[in-house]
Amino acid sequence: MGKGVALMARSKKPVLAALALMLAACGSDPSEAPLATVLLSAAKTAVSPKAQPAAAMAITRAQIAATGGIPLIRLGVPSRDVVVYITRRDTNSGTESWATGDNTVVTLRNGVLISTRGLTPDLMSAAAPTVSQLANSGGSHARSYFVLGDNDTNDRLEFTCKMASLGSQRLEVIERVYATTHMQETCTGDAGKIVNDFWIEGGGFIRQSHQWTNPKIGYIDIAKLVE
Repeated sequence: MGKGVALMARSKKPVLAALALMLAACGSDPSEAPLATVLLSAAKTAVSPKAQPAAAMAITRAQIAATGGIPLIRLGVPSRDVVVYITRRDTNSGTESWATGDNTVVTLRNGVLISTRGLTPDLMSAAAPTVSQLANSGGSHARSYFVLGDNDTNDRLEFTCKMASLGSQRLEVIERVYATTHMQETCTGDAGKIVNDFWIEGGGFIRQSHQWTNPKIGYIDIAKLVE
């Protein structure tokens, strides 16, 4: 197919890295159809846990455009040294589930993380703030995380959070610049202090975020590329 492209992936968890490997097999010419084809099939088909991660490379905006508008996010898990690009599985009233080929799932409500599946351990559910609360500099709210604990129990972690604006920021996400406000959420509670970051466009759209999941996984990074 020509020179390999693709998805930044350096992983200690092949479950997440395999999608990146599949995409890396496609050509770098954005006119080549296989990039779109592999994105679609990877979202629906289980991938081998024995697959090796692809070399870290950058995807281009032209290659994203070649997928024909498939909803796409960039997902990073820093604690596992992995970055992949994944498609949306389903959506319902602002709640969106984004899944890798092997059914690792991240669920967002209007861009706010509310659960994960397949990361191990998982965030089973969350009582999370709305986007309007996150956009309210000086505002405060409560958060609850329900984390899968030992013996398959759900451990409830409670936090009290405050919002602060870090100002306007022109955010670049893969060759495209967005006008955003960088909001920072500082929470204290059962797991100590956590800090979530949100880059919010006018109208309350979360373009990019850095959100805590649980004490073992830590944070994940999410950027919406095609919504």
